[in-house]
Amino acid sequence: MPEFVSIREFARRVQVSDAAVKNAIDAGRIMRDPDTGKINWDTQQRAWYENRNPNMDRDHNDPNGRRAKINQGSEGDIVNTIAKAKQTKAVFEAKLKQLEYEEKSGKLIEKDFVKSVVFRFGKQVRDSVLTIPERVGAIYAAQVTENIKQILDKTLSPKLAQAVLDEIDQKEFENIARRVWANESRIVLEAIERGAKL
Repeated sequence: MPEFVSIREFARRVQVSDAAVKNAIDAGRIMRDPDTGKINWDTQQRAWYENRNPNMDRDHNDPNGRRAKINQGSEGDIVNTIAKAKQTKAVFEAKLKQLEYEEKSGKLIEKDFVKSVVFRFGKQVRDSVLTIPERVGAIYAAQVTENIKQILDKTLSPKLAQAVLDEIDQKEFENIARRVWANESRIVLEAIERGAKL
């Protein structure tokens, strides 16, 4: 059966003042039993030693009650390490809760989702750039043929101009345009891969 003690008795047993125990209760380092209002000695004694600040301990061999000097090679280091670990844990838990909140509120999205969207966008850009030669080949050939026709109409008789136009291979112009634009497309894609701003 658990042993319940008063604040005064708990303070006497752990060799601190009543005020120190009250401060520990207020800070949540130890707790009172909700039914009795007293302190459960069995559980709260452990909580006291795990959550205490050893620099606040008093040296009971000193008649003036001055604070004891902590032996820096042993218990003080262990307690400080435990305190730092608890603080680090609390910081990480707070950060995780913040990330969960931001994710649920829509301010944060998953990294894998962003990667897949960026990948799909990059693929669309690449595909669009690579299809430029096919799209512009016929347009380019038609424009070149039209420019040649205008020049021929100005300089030659209509019959001779038509004979020259009949000899022009439209497909050859399309092939030239495709080769030129394919080379340009590769240059653009390489620039994008290097991170160049277009």
